[in-house]
Amino acid sequence: MRMIPVFCLLLALMCCSSGNDRFVEDPAGLLDGPARERLAGYHAVLLRDLDIHFKAVFLAGKSGDIDRTAVELFDRYRLGERTKAARGVLLVIDPVGQQVRLEIGYDLEGVFPDGFVGRVEEEQMAPFFAAGRIGAGVAATVELLVARALEAGATDPAGAGTVAPGGINGRWSGGGGATTAIRPAP
Repeated sequence: MRMIPVFCLLLALMCCSSGNDRFVEDPAGLLDGPARERLAGYHAVLLRDLDIHFKAVFLAGKSGDIDRTAVELFDRYRLGERTKAARGVLLVIDPVGQQVRLEIGYDLEGVFPDGFVGRVEEEQMAPFFAAGRIGAGVAATVELLVARALEAGATDPAGAGTVAPGGINGRWSGGGGATTAIRPAP
């Protein structure tokens, strides 16, 4: 019975496309136009329906420390500020350094614990990236995050947030998430 709401939301995610890139940054040019629009649509629905502020950033150059880069970007973009609590998620893809990082906001750490995030990266993203299907890998990752959020009952943010608006000392994430090595297709 739980699959019907998941299916309906995923259908809405696939059909919704705002054409607005504010949820996706791809200076490396790894996504084509339709993939970028599809991801922007996913992210818009995540914000509207699940109160999760999601952003995907594809780095143009190698990150010396992707974990630190993710926290800095998370704070720069103030992910979670557009939600009722610190409910941001940042996906950082470093194609040159061959690694990905999912950074999780304070109020989503219980929904997306580090072990879950690491498993998603290793079992979902890495195989897609190895096959050269980066856009599909990111889309599949977002679908898993949506399913997990629905399963965890994260659709009612009214009582879910523990972090006051503005984050903790102006920070929206404390480093929760995981980093995984990826091997793009040759």
